[in-house]
Amino acid sequence: MTEHLRHHSAMQGALEKLEGAFKLRYLGIGFIWSWVYASYNTFAVFPDRSGVSINADASWLVSAITAVVVFWLGGLIGARFQQPRAPRLAMAAAVLLALGTLISAAPGLFGSAAAALVIVSGLLTGFGSGVLTLLWGQALAELDTECAELAIPAASVVMLGCSLVLPYLPSLLGLLATTSLPLISGVFLLLTYRDLAILAPLSLDAEISDHQAAPTPASTATPSLRDALDAPAFRTFARIAVLLFLSYFAIGSSEALQTNADAPLFAFGVDAPSLIGSACGVLLFVAFLFFAARPTFDALFRLIAPLIVGSLVLLPWADLWAVFVGTTFTAVTNTILDVAAMLFIITLAHRWHANALLGIGITQGSLHLGVVAGNVFGDQASRSMLGGTLDIFTITLIIIAVFSLAWLFFPADRPKRGQRLTDRAAQTAVASSAAFAHQTAALSDTNALGTTTAADLVATPMPQEVASLDFAPEATSSLDATCAALAQSHGLSGRETEILGYLARGRSQPYIREELVLSKNTVATHVKHIYQKLNVHSRQELLDLIESAR
Repeated sequence: MTEHLRHHSAMQGALEKLEGAFKLRYLGIGFIWSWVYASYNTFAVFPDRSGVSINADASWLVSAITAVVVFWLGGLIGARFQQPRAPRLAMAAAVLLALGTLISAAPGLFGSAAAALVIVSGLLTGFGSGVLTLLWGQALAELDTECAELAIPAASVVMLGCSLVLPYLPSLLGLLATTSLPLISGVFLLLTYRDLAILAPLSLDAEISDHQAAPTPASTATPSLRDALDAPAFRTFARIAVLLFLSYFAIGSSEALQTNADAPLFAFGVDAPSLIGSACGVLLFVAFLFFAARPTFDALFRLIAPLIVGSLVLLPWADLWAVFVGTTFTAVTNTILDVAAMLFIITLAHRWHANALLGIGITQGSLHLGVVAGNVFGDQASRSMLGGTLDIFTITLIIIAVFSLAWLFFPADRPKRGQRLTDRAAQTAVASSAAFAHQTAALSDTNALGTTTAADLVATPMPQEVASLDFAPEATSSLDATCAALAQSHGLSGRETEILGYLARGRSQPYIREELVLSKNTVATHVKHIYQKLNVHSRQELLDLIESAR
């Protein structure tokens, strides 16, 4: 009964958190992902397509190259502005993307004008999808960290719904449904902007990154592009951009080389690989919400790297189940890598109090360039196989070798080493003081029975978390001693004592999570217990209590 109540309480708390911090409108980026799926992985826009879906129409290449340019230029230009919001540009991009989608399906009706329509549709769709993705990324970065961590994987719900409906619609209805997706995304973005106008000043001021001081009026001036490129986060953006390029080069090559890619759809009557891929995004959302899982790019990339290699290894086999497993691996990889990349950039933006547009532009541009390069390589490799120059096994090894270079650019998703060491030393002092208080209390208790010796004092066990830390008396301060005394007198555990030291120094919960490598729910639970044991109800009351106790 107790276990049932505990699970019920955890679920109730998760649902309350979801209701308080999350709105369906934040799923709008999922409609952009669904547009990509509907346009190039179904027959909705190109009902007569043949071969690999993303190479079904010449407009795709124009669209992809345009999107790369938009991402890179948009990121570089947007980096010069603080929290840019552009509602008019958002709706213009949505309308242009919808118009380009309609034109994409029209070339066959216009004879000699078809070539011009291909270019126009590619330019419109590339510009619209690039601008909407940039603006959505920036809008999600303005939400608080926890809300963004839920919204991005939850957007896969939209993909899941579309994969259940779009492949089976009649051609005209499918085209209209695909055209509506960017318009819905644009409307949702406007609604999100309306929320941010109210919430952003509160949430961003409360969660300013602890790796730099709160901005002064002088620091809020428009930064130069050179300042943005010299920022510490830019080097990490560049590393992740190269990693994404290499990863999507492998994915694009795999998709271009995959023969009979539609076989699972015709055999099973459903687009099972896309269903499974989008369902994985939903599972990430559930894990983040209910199981205190903490999303990190490191963990997610380690998960998908074997899937990329697996999809490549299966290329030489063209039977139904090999195609099914390979395309499923690719679909899962696409979903998780999209989520991981966006989360990583937004996390860095929060950590460094930086404009997310630069990171989103660089990484998304490199991602799309990788898709283009992979598909071009795959197309040329297919021609080489037909000419007898190369075989599929050699081509597969080449792609795997290129993908292996991604590990050279694997990001160290950790705070700065110097800052970590400084705060670790301070927290070690707090924990050590608590350990001394714990031993002293034990000595006092056993002396009352007249049975304690010096050996008993040394053998007195400390809390597990405290015992794992090194003693650093040189870092002891009055603040450390105060925290240790409060922890001892109010029965705080070793981990709670450690977190109390961070709170006493004004550190935020996101910062504590990064330092101690804990999930958001774990840190929130410890902070809640600290407040309860110390009988305080806010950060200010806690700081007042510590100040009065010094």
